[in-house]
Amino acid sequence: MIFSSNAVRQFYVVPSTAQVSAVNTKLAANAVRGSLAPQNKAGKKEVWFEYASPNFKGIVRTDLIKKENITNIVYKTAAQLQKVFNGQIISLDANINGGAPIRGQGYIFRVRTYGLGVGGNDIQFNRASGVYTPITDAQISSGTGALNGPSLLYHGLAYLFNKSIEKEPEQWFKVVPLDALGAAIDTSGVTYNPANPTVAAVSIGVFPIVRQYVRGKKQGEPLRFEVSVVPVKWNGLEVLWANSDSTTSVVPKVPGLYLEDGTFIPSGIFKNGRTTADMEWFYYGERGDNMRSWAYPHDFNTEYLAIPGKGDDIEYGMLEIEFHYKGPAEDVQRSTKQITIAAQVGGTYGNANNGLLQGLVASLVI
Repeated sequence: MIFSSNAVRQFYVVPSTAQVSAVNTKLAANAVRGSLAPQNKAGKKEVWFEYASPNFKGIVRTDLIKKENITNIVYKTAAQLQKVFNGQIISLDANINGGAPIRGQGYIFRVRTYGLGVGGNDIQFNRASGVYTPITDAQISSGTGALNGPSLLYHGLAYLFNKSIEKEPEQWFKVVPLDALGAAIDTSGVTYNPANPTVAAVSIGVFPIVRQYVRGKKQGEPLRFEVSVVPVKWNGLEVLWANSDSTTSVVPKVPGLYLEDGTFIPSGIFKNGRTTADMEWFYYGERGDNMRSWAYPHDFNTEYLAIPGKGDDIEYGMLEIEFHYKGPAEDVQRSTKQITIAAQVGGTYGNANNGLLQGLVASLVI
């Protein structure tokens, strides 16, 4: 879905507590807020929707849409509107020094973040403020156990990187040492010591964090980023010490993200609840409320139906109808409009509602 003010979009949210009625059913005056009823009378040339207003007890309707003026109608499932965010895994290349750290070399990785601004000023580099330099036999050993060289390297690098960003007002990604099962090792305890860990690390994971959400103001979506490593010297050559792309030095990607509460989502799936709530704010509510507040205290606040969710829970399927208004005279100019209906998945009516909306794709234009 594209936020655009170049065209007129009518946006309607059907929560899972409301119901999409069968075609040509009339909504009752006391229908649950967000209830919807498509109208497609036999022999009529127009289609439209009745809708139970979120703000007051009453039924409103959409524009009358001439069937011949519908240019596109499509239904997108909630699954189609999901986004997948990836983390990246840093692990020593077994072909470099047998997979063991190299004595006296400084190990550095960089995280390049995107989406922090507009235009060309949306890239920022973060890197470990300290450099982990193996100097003891334990630090270069490739043996087993939590105190072997690779494990100490992973614990040390993750610790140094986190120290370098711990005072930033908002955390964009989480850097954690990973155990043999790929699970994050708990480093939050007061007794944790990266120089003397109790759990062996086999790699480092860098994963995005779902950011703080404020409806219409803070999108709360994870940032995209890219992790790369800085070469070290080995046998007189500069080599990439981690498994990575030989050209870009970027390390492998794997699905995964962290929610604000620290819950890890291994699939990396970010659902569209927050995007839907922002669309409702943008197309339906707050832009008008900024003007209505001039009459304070006699202004009124918009009631929103879309639930943003945490990122892994609330999602919506969407029916999108694109049509145009064309005057009856000789003027050939077309005024493009859209109607978007977002129906929540799950709950009381959610799955049935989405099924009915999906079925309208063919029937509304007949």
